[in-house]
Amino acid sequence: MENAIYDVDEASDYLGVSQATLRAWKRQGRGPTYFRAGKLLRYRRSDLEAWIRAQLVVPDENKR
Repeated sequence: MENAIYDVDEASDYLGVSQATLRAWKRQGRGPTYFRAGKLLRYRRSDLEAWIRAQLVVPDENKR
């Protein structure tokens, strides 16, 4: 179901953060991609997954 559409509540649950955090990220321009359906904010699952991948940090093996 890669093209599933989530509302703010579902997206925050998927990401494991509060709705307030998701809204703050949106205001700061650093959260996942979203779109509007009229006045409603929506997130595609594929965009949430892409955003998660972009947040991954790979530890530097040379600094261990």
